[in-house]
Amino acid sequence: MITMKHESSQQLLHHEDPLDGDDDDDVPEPTQVHAKDLEATPVAFSADDVSMLHYYLESADEEGMTKHLQERKRLDRHRINNIRHRQRKQCEHADLRKMAEAMEHKLRVLQARAARRKATTHMDPEETLRNIEKWKEATKSEKRRREEAVEEKELLTASTTSHRGLIQMYYKRILVDSSVLNNPLLLENEPFVMNTLIGCDHTRAQGYRWISGQMHRQLDVALSYLHSYIGHTIEEKTKIFLGDSSVDLVRHRMWPCPFAVVAQSGWESFTRMSTGNLPRKTSSLEVIDVNTCYTRILIEDGIGPNQPLTLNMLQRRFVEDSRVVITFRTIAEDSTFPLNNPIEHGDLSIAGWLSFERVTDSSARCRVFVKFRSTVENDEEVVDLTAIPSATATNRKTRANQWIMSIIAKMYDAVDTATLRGVNAPAPATPQLEVLRKTEQDEAAQSP
Repeated sequence: MITMKHESSQQLLHHEDPLDGDDDDDVPEPTQVHAKDLEATPVAFSADDVSMLHYYLESADEEGMTKHLQERKRLDRHRINNIRHRQRKQCEHADLRKMAEAMEHKLRVLQARAARRKATTHMDPEETLRNIEKWKEATKSEKRRREEAVEEKELLTASTTSHRGLIQMYYKRILVDSSVLNNPLLLENEPFVMNTLIGCDHTRAQGYRWISGQMHRQLDVALSYLHSYIGHTIEEKTKIFLGDSSVDLVRHRMWPCPFAVVAQSGWESFTRMSTGNLPRKTSSLEVIDVNTCYTRILIEDGIGPNQPLTLNMLQRRFVEDSRVVITFRTIAEDSTFPLNNPIEHGDLSIAGWLSFERVTDSSARCRVFVKFRSTVENDEEVVDLTAIPSATATNRKTRANQWIMSIIAKMYDAVDTATLRGVNAPAPATPQLEVLRKTEQDEAAQSP
């Protein structure tokens, strides 16, 4: 198109005659007259026409340049895509080479293993039998050594346990004053201790931990008092020692059942909720954690006829490897869970320790020490208690200890029955409470 326009312009510029022929040889020479006519003829294109012609020519050149640039970009993209494709293929080839090398290594390992197995299958049968006999002898020897080690471990464990008890006992005898061991009723001379819970939840939680921690730290002292009462004698009966304003309950017995079962049964006998027509009812006030409970105990006719006794009690369980310790203590005053007992009747303080210890896989030892203290004034009035005949003698009775004994009779039956039911043990045929009086020597030691 550009060429045609250019040729047309050249023809117009030269002002060729359209009637002229194509053969240049046939063009006649212009004459003088004819030349004058040509000079007189006006030019067909002006300056504007020429500029317009140049404009179209430049536009044609720009279109060609644009197409050239587009083609150049297309080729560059194609070249970059080819480079990326080659790089990707090179990475894939490298990964394949690594996989091939790893598979070749595995193949060589498997071939070597197969060769070893093939070689072992062709061993001499007699040698194989000899090796089997050696293995049997070695197995028997190792089995004998293991049995001896297990037996030795059991003996050492039992010996360690017994020595630990002896060390603990002698350690207490070294640290505790001799007057404590000679006077098993020293707790009678202790001041009347009552705990109070007040404040917000955080303060109450700290109070729970402090009271239970104090009780746990007094465990060794409580057990030493227990053994000072009854020595190391083991029997099923629970013994009660009467003071003027106090009663101490002790027990040391064996349970023919697993240690965990006895410990769990003992814990549930204190924390299990009980309602209905029972002399002792238990309800939950607050569960601090799985090993700490705050309960309310209601003793029917505990103060008098149709006058129940209400006790708030904090129980805590301490779990060790071969021992579970349960402590419980009454709370005298509580701002959140107040008590409605008559003030003029007097207060009752209860603190107890239960220690369940593993003896064998199928037996456990239980040691119990509970102290009851009362602020009831003693006078000539005597409270009858026919449930426990051994405590009805006049020379053994005071107003305070007989009131405590009435509370013990109702609480003990409920707790002991729940414990026996938990271990699937039959109920005893004879009464399990034996009431004893403090000796004259102990009475003299307590007197000022």
